[in-house]
Amino acid sequence: MISLKKIILLLLSIFIISGCDNTFAVTSAKQSNTEVTGYWQIPAKGSNKPSAVVKVYIKNNKLYANIVKMYPINGKPPVTYCQHCKGELRNAKFIGLPIFWNLKKEKGKWRGGKILNPKTGKTYSCTVSLTQDGKALSVRGHIGMFGVTKIWPRAVNFKETNDSSTSADS
Repeated sequence: MISLKKIILLLLSIFIISGCDNTFAVTSAKQSNTEVTGYWQIPAKGSNKPSAVVKVYIKNNKLYANIVKMYPINGKPPVTYCQHCKGELRNAKFIGLPIFWNLKKEKGKWRGGKILNPKTGKTYSCTVSLTQDGKALSVRGHIGMFGVTKIWPRAVNFKETNDSSTSADS
């Protein structure tokens, strides 16, 4: 009969040999491909270069995203204020500006909240989900069944700084 001590030692050796002893450190240091939270790039129109980076986070079981970095587009400096936004967001700084908010998780997707188009100041219903490989977000702004879906790649090496208004490595 095998003793409990031998079983524990066997399980511990398998755990160490398989590399599981580092699993927790790796997942906390690197973003998991199964999480919607983290940093994501918004591609510039007609380009694969980013126009902005957003931070996606969960607060009170709802999903939110704020702009944390803006990049020049076609050599032009980024716009710094939401000139077309309405209400309390009018003339708000782009850095920190909410892009989507109040999304609730339903059947593997986040929905029920709103998304802002900062270029027009208009808001739309929003649905967000991870792509199958977990390397991008599928972000859909819509009115009823009519809408537009954009793919936002994960900003893999992005590090947020106090001055995120100009370009840097992403």
